[in-house]
Amino acid sequence: MKLTVLLCLSICLSATAKVSAQHINLKEVNAPLETVFKDIQKQTSYTFTYTKELLKKAGIVNIEINNVPLNEALRLIFLEQPLTYTIYNDAIVIKDKEIVEIKSDPGTERSVQQSYSITGVISDEKDELLAGATVFLTNTKKATSTDASGRFALNQLQPGVYEVVVKMLGFGVYNESIIIQKKSPELNIVLCPNSIMLKTVKISGISASAKKKYLSMFIDDFIGQSDNAGKCKILNPEVIDFSYNKKDDILTANSEQFIVIENKALGYNVHYLLKAFNMDVPRHLLYYDGSSYLEELHGTPAEQGKWEKNRQIIYEGSEWHFFKAAFDHTLEKEGFEIYRFPIPAKIRMAAGLQNVQRSHPEYFMPFKGMDTLLVNVDENIKRLNLKALKNDSTILYIIYTKKDEPRAYVLGGRHIVDPTMEHAKFKQTSVIRPVLDDILIDKNGSVNPKTSIARAGYWAWNMASGFLPPDYKVLETAKK
Repeated sequence: MKLTVLLCLSICLSATAKVSAQHINLKEVNAPLETVFKDIQKQTSYTFTYTKELLKKAGIVNIEINNVPLNEALRLIFLEQPLTYTIYNDAIVIKDKEIVEIKSDPGTERSVQQSYSITGVISDEKDELLAGATVFLTNTKKATSTDASGRFALNQLQPGVYEVVVKMLGFGVYNESIIIQKKSPELNIVLCPNSIMLKTVKISGISASAKKKYLSMFIDDFIGQSDNAGKCKILNPEVIDFSYNKKDDILTANSEQFIVIENKALGYNVHYLLKAFNMDVPRHLLYYDGSSYLEELHGTPAEQGKWEKNRQIIYEGSEWHFFKAAFDHTLEKEGFEIYRFPIPAKIRMAAGLQNVQRSHPEYFMPFKGMDTLLVNVDENIKRLNLKALKNDSTILYIIYTKKDEPRAYVLGGRHIVDPTMEHAKFKQTSVIRPVLDDILIDKNGSVNPKTSIARAGYWAWNMASGFLPPDYKVLETAKK
């Protein structure tokens, strides 16, 4: 038996070395997967084995690489595909990606049976059906691509509020908020051409050393600086374009493709579609916007146990935890305290938030009225009325009293000082400011639209390294 294991290991290592040794060049735009296979076969000793039925599920390929090892090229090609591959001798065998079944707690069986779907057809302005468009629900594990007839389906959805995002190279990004209540919605989506020309990997005017520096700055502020962030890696940094305004010291980043973040702390690959990223470097002010979906990593039982523990740590005290507790009217029981700090017009932002706060502590007061702002839409969705708070520029301080802030966070000077909370001096403190008059919250704590509130403090520290799918909270609650 030992000899057999060693022999198999030797064969695997030999195959891996052989694939790594072969380098290829590819430049494909909106190409079928089969075309890419034929191009690789011309440049290597490998052949592809697949069925026509499998290829019907595949999306189009957009890639430009030069002298890249075959194994890395294959990883990039299959990154966004519903397919994967196995290498056996000189054959690359194509197969479906393994679907990991998440077994629900018996107590959740009833809600799983009452699931819904979002289906639809995607076309362009000329009514031509679009195959290979990526369709996903923001911050979830639900993602797919359109088939040859432009159709898609996102299944096994619970009632709630979702953001549907569609991305296809050469077209503008499509976003739509969907409320699922008592029926499955059917969408007819028309994509508009993108006025921005496709960008190549090489960006003129920025040296390799400068891009390396900007990438490091981007990682610190977009991925975050927590312990989890140290276990995250951007798998395709070449897709990110940077520009730097020396006059105003503003770093800007954008990407026409998904940025793929491997999060080995939580066990996810995060596929992030970056719409905007602007950082005022001297003042360390950051604005970013985008959409993402998550893909489970495959790990050993020990790794999965560690990921589950880390996910629970991230969830407790998080924005998702807070809004779920607000939905359930259990904020105090869950360990949240809220303080309201309205800023009258006569002193508004006179000398910075904390200076105004210290100068006028009389405006800083406990806020017990969260329940009065919630209006039932149905049993799964509530509307949070923020108009009154927005009109007087109210800032809400959210304090999670069950956990202290990490030492690295406090020493980094990020802790938000408040004038009255001495008993919770270094408890996890976050700040939200209403941007819109009202927002929707579903039973999982998902907020829609995401841009309805501005965030600062602890919630802004984990950044992309702390992304969790909304259904995670339901599963964890069921386990307790």
